[in-house]
Amino acid sequence: MAGTIPLADFVTLGQQLYVLMNPQNADVVIAEIPGFLASLEKCGLHRSRTAADVLTRIESIPLVRGSRLIGQVARLEFKAYLEPIFRTIYAEIGEQVAVAINVGVVSQQLRQLPTVLALTPTQTDLLNETITCIECGAYRAGIVLAWNMAYDYIRQWILDNHLPAFNGKLTTMYLRKDGKPIYDPINSYDDFCTGKPGERTVIDTCYHAGLIGEHLRDNLRFYLRRRNSYAHPTFTTPSADQTNGYIKDLLDTITSPPIKT
Repeated sequence: MAGTIPLADFVTLGQQLYVLMNPQNADVVIAEIPGFLASLEKCGLHRSRTAADVLTRIESIPLVRGSRLIGQVARLEFKAYLEPIFRTIYAEIGEQVAVAINVGVVSQQLRQLPTVLALTPTQTDLLNETITCIECGAYRAGIVLAWNMAYDYIRQWILDNHLPAFNGKLTTMYLRKDGKPIYDPINSYDDFCTGKPGERTVIDTCYHAGLIGEHLRDNLRFYLRRRNSYAHPTFTTPSADQTNGYIKDLLDTITSPPIKT
């Protein structure tokens, strides 16, 4: 199943299943069917939604026998009518992978970041993915995504505020043997996404251009090394506390001068 589906959606589906499997009043059952079909879609149960398509032809369903109340015979007929649909639902749900979500493990500093910084759509997506990873206990991925978010914020900060000074050092400090610059100047956001210059070079260039001090440069190098250690196969597995500590350091960096003035 793609993405993360809130547990509340499955709870709602279960409540709707109960109403349909215990029909008492035809009007109630008929009113429940559209929401039930929508819940199947929301829960990603596409085979079940296809099987339940017959419920859209409500006139063919044996519900009413002279009144809006459903009699015993009609109730049994209706439940038999639904049985193949529910078997499909139970089988499809059994194929899904359930992931325990711990919303309390995510720091408020991380959740409230959009109230402190003006994030781009890309940074917002990275923030949301970071939060989802931490909630699911995927701490390695959470660290990698948190770095990506913070680093992207730094790149945008360079673009918006310090591009001439940055390019001045980028194109003069790193030279080939023939004296030509290794890197072309950065002119747009997309130029940062080619892999040249790399993250370490960007950090060092910020320092040599006077955009950050030696202490911040060393910290960013350290955060990058830690990101790398978790991004590659190792026996090191971060805990929730280690992950939150790492992310706090990143957030403190991008929400403090000189990056945030």
